[in-house]
Amino acid sequence: MFTTSTFSLRRLARQAVAAVTLALLSGLAAAGTLSVSIDTRGFGSNGWLDFQFNPAGTGLSPAATARLSNFRGFDAGAATEIFGDVSGSLAGGYVLRNSGSWNDLFHAVNFGGLLRFDLNIGGDADLSGSINQSAFAVSAYAADKVTLLGNPAGLDGSLVSFAWTPGSAVGAAGRLDTTISSAAASVSPVPEPSMLVLTATGLLLMTGMLRRRKPWDGDKL
Repeated sequence: MFTTSTFSLRRLARQAVAAVTLALLSGLAAAGTLSVSIDTRGFGSNGWLDFQFNPAGTGLSPAATARLSNFRGFDAGAATEIFGDVSGSLAGGYVLRNSGSWNDLFHAVNFGGLLRFDLNIGGDADLSGSINQSAFAVSAYAADKVTLLGNPAGLDGSLVSFAWTPGSAVGAAGRLDTTISSAAASVSPVPEPSMLVLTATGLLLMTGMLRRRKPWDGDKL
């Protein structure tokens, strides 16, 4: 038999774990920071990653910004080719804006391992009542800058793409939907600090309860 306080702790732990699970499951649809990973094993020795962030049409989509940061596996001295409204660096992060019809960062990379970066997209609300999305996409090319790699399933040749839907009212949150078109790409949400605290709290509660359980206690979490 267990006390009311023990039951409350167990219920709190279950709620904490459930909240973490729901947040992780919804993270790929909600606007927030995402960790993007491209597995380049089998791509050859070197080539290019292409990052594009474009509106539905010139002047149609509300202003939006794609921020790329925390690059891992990239060569700081690699060549880049920039088109449109793109600024920044590998060390400080790149910023792509949807102000022009074509905004493109073409980055030379060494293949053979995992290439990772964090992505965050945000922007103005769409008060027009129309659904004017902006799209961010990542593609891989061979050294010839023409041959697509990764066997992408999408018509645009991207390994992974993200559709940004702005909020419909001032202050409303936008939505970021992910489409993975190649087995080489994977995406996961980057937990917010508050979510990390919630996760740690749930794990600590569960650990404490398991330590207090007696051999004859048949109740399970």
